This record gives sequence, structure tokens and C-alpha cells, in this order.
Amino acid sequence: FFFFACCFVVKAMPVVAVSQRRAVTVAARTRAHTTPRSPLRSRTTACASVALQPASVISAACAHARRALLGAIDEKHRRIIVHLPIEANGNLCAPTVPLADIVFAGGMRQRFAEATQPIVADGLLEGVSDVSYHGVLESQADGMGVWSRRDDFTLVTHVGDQTFDVFLKLLRGEFGERVMRQDHAIVLVNPYFTKGDNVGQPWDVKLREAAREELDDAPWITAYAHLPFRTAGASRLGTLY
Repeated sequence: FFFFACCFVVKAMPVVAVSQRRAVTVAARTRAHTTPRSPLRSRTTACASVALQPASVISAACAHARRALLGAIDEKHRRIIVHLPIEANGNLCAPTVPLADIVFAGGMRQRFAEATQPIVADGLLEGVSDVSYHGVLESQADGMGVWSRRDDFTLVTHVGDQTFDVFLKLLRGEFGERVMRQDHAIVLVNPYFTKGDNVGQPWDVKLREAAREELDDAPWITAYAHLPFRTAGASRLGTLY
């Protein structure tokens, strides 16, 4: 569906801590954000809309991902994954090849507030009309931000093994029934779940059954991925496209 190419920095980079600023996220249902720009025209195929060369800056990666996402929705895919590069302060002009490992001292809450949220809102969804931001699902510490575009799609960030139970509530309509429609797409940005058997605790039988159904067996496709990548010897840091 997409091809891979690796690009590396020329020397080993140490692990460094980045911004220590206090993260500020918006509680669910307390603020709406709409991007007041012209709608983008959907492409006929998701694959055809992705550039053949990897993006060198985050804004370009977001543009490639946006075209792939809209193409996948146009092709009637309803379970879509997008992996975006991030930068510690949400700078869209930052290079996609990080100069060092990005560490967030404030955990997922800080990662979402300072990196993922601005990159999704101002990068991935830039130019897409009628998009609303609904805050985060339940705990701010999980960094599960939610955006939607009318009846077209609902986008959720940072879905992982430990946060699947909250994501399941969304899928089952507890935050609104629109997501249960057959023609409504669910988009995951930078998820980190592994497989259904790793969700919850061993005694959470029903939860793991639901996870296998919604994660392992559901028809998820990856529309776009641009990921940090380190060589086996951990000596060089680059991106996997």
C-alpha cells in the first residue's frame, strides 16, 4: 500500500529530555475547534495521493498524510491508521528526521498537548472544512484527543493497549452514536496498541474479546506512516516511510 525508504542522520544522537513546560489540554466537551478553510477535494485512490518521496519537514508529511487519508475515506475504508512524525513543540517546519530522541517528561499528556494536538489540528487537518475538536476522552493523562468531520469521520489520537477500554466506549456509542454508522470512518493517529491479547488484565476476558474483535479482526488499513527509526545497534536515528 505504501513503500518504505530509510534516511538517517550522520552521527549517533543522545537521548535528551525536551520541554519541561506544564502541559495544558482541554477537557472533553469544553471547547470546539473548527478549521475555517476551504474543503479539500478527495482523491480517487489513497495510494495515488501519496508522494513518492518522503517528506523532509513535518508540514509536508501532514500534507501527504491528509491526501492519503481523504483518499482512503473516498475508497470507503472505515478503519484507518495514520502515523505522523512529531516535534517537541508542535513546530510544523521542523524536520521529519529528529535530531535526537524526543522524550516528554510529562508523559502522554504533554506529548498530546505540545506535539500531537497542534500537528493534527494545524497540519493533518489543515484545509479540511467543518472539522471540530471535542477535547480528550476521559483522562487528560491518556492524550486521546478527538476530532470529527460531520458524518464523515471521527479521529482519535494515542490509542494503546492500556487505553483501549476508553476507546471501546467511543466505538460502542457512549460518546455519541454517529461513530456506529456503517459509513462513518474511524481514524487513529499515532496509535500504539499491539494486539487484543495484550489489552487489560488476564482476567478481563470480555474486554480482550472485544479488543480482538475491534483491533485484530477489524479491517484496519494504514493510509500513511512516517515513523522514527533507529538501527539495530541504536547508533543512527532516522525515519521509516
